[in-house]
Amino acid sequence: PEYASIISKQTGIDYNEIIQKWTDQTYLQKLIKKYWFLTDDILSGGIYYPLEGYLAPETYFLTQEDTIESITKMMLDQTQKHLEKYKTQILDFKVNSQPLTVHQFMTLSSIVQRESPVNDEDRQLVCGVLINRLNKQMPLQCDVTVNYGNQEVKIDVKHTDLNKDTKYNTYKYNGLPVGPISSISTGIIKNVLNYKESEYYYFFATQDGKVLYAKTYQEHQANVNSNKWY
Repeated sequence: PEYASIISKQTGIDYNEIIQKWTDQTYLQKLIKKYWFLTDDILSGGIYYPLEGYLAPETYFLTQEDTIESITKMMLDQTQKHLEKYKTQILDFKVNSQPLTVHQFMTLSSIVQRESPVNDEDRQLVCGVLINRLNKQMPLQCDVTVNYGNQEVKIDVKHTDLNKDTKYNTYKYNGLPVGPISSISTGIIKNVLNYKESEYYYFFATQDGKVLYAKTYQEHQANVNSNKWY
């Protein structure tokens, strides 16, 4: 995940040692017992990094004395602080009258984070679009999840990318991907909890960050064709 290389640079702890610790089943089971927001879902097959999405984006002061355990604890404690005041709302959050698991909620939030419109209203609307698609059992078809599955960051996603079979590929698999695709800010958690309902099923971000919404695929294609910038 994005933090491993930063921690490695700051502390001198070997990158592979960090990844090894963050995928160590015995260690992860201990963390699951300790933190309410970590569940066995993080151990699902097909997940690349079990703690992806659960390490709070924050400024951390790390020293050479820190171990990977002490750093992980610091980050998860921060996540606990971030999520605590929304705990009841997160546990009650429903899509199509069905409660989402905490893991599904974090996964949905991470997609909104990665799509990352510039203002709260667009984030709330984008979340509403994703929920509309989930309600209709339409595939989410989010390029950001495909990119994560392919471990790439790019805007122009090609058919060859979409054909790769990962559990993050929301073109191939219906519903939410297998796990979060990025760390998640508190602002995004609030946006998801207060998502805006609409009749939109599609959105497209223009080069200047404006988000265009559409109810039908035809309208969406017209938006893309008139504003494609990559």
